[in-house]
Amino acid sequence: MSSAEVELLEAIGDGDRRAMRDLYELYVPRLWRFLYRVTGNVDMISELTNDVMLTVWQQAAGFRQESNVSTWILGIAYHKAVDAVRKDRRYKQYLGLVRLQPAVSEQDSGSISELIVNRDLTRLISGLTLPQRAVAELAFGFGYSYPEISEILDIPVNTVKSRMFAARRTMQDNLEGLPVDDSNE
Repeated sequence: MSSAEVELLEAIGDGDRRAMRDLYELYVPRLWRFLYRVTGNVDMISELTNDVMLTVWQQAAGFRQESNVSTWILGIAYHKAVDAVRKDRRYKQYLGLVRLQPAVSEQDSGSISELIVNRDLTRLISGLTLPQRAVAELAFGFGYSYPEISEILDIPVNTVKSRMFAARRTMQDNLEGLPVDDSNE
């Protein structure tokens, strides 16, 4: 557990706005990436990020250090994303199968090959359900273990395993449909 992040949360719990700004700047890139991968909807990300950080501001004093700060914040983000998707009829499709579009913005600073990898990763997860995308993103994108994912999503470890199994199977099927780059042969 990062002691700097815990110290920021303690300061936020005492009403320190500067600490909140620092935590916000630290977490916004992670939240945007996670929320995009989970919801598949760029339009929802900004509002959800602000909702998550407002909750962090309001509940920082109650953080009990039973988990990492990142686990706590991403758990809040996941539950807010699921609630938002369920409430918004326009995005109900994201609870089932969905075709995601890569999120490319002026903030993306990478080579063409990185953009292609991002596009292909997006295509690989395009057939996953929202719960499967969350598990896959937390495991592959953030490197969390199954027990950590279980804690973030507030589900049993065996449910994490079954969602990951289904996600891997779907991604394998999607991998077979990706074009092969033969230019290096």
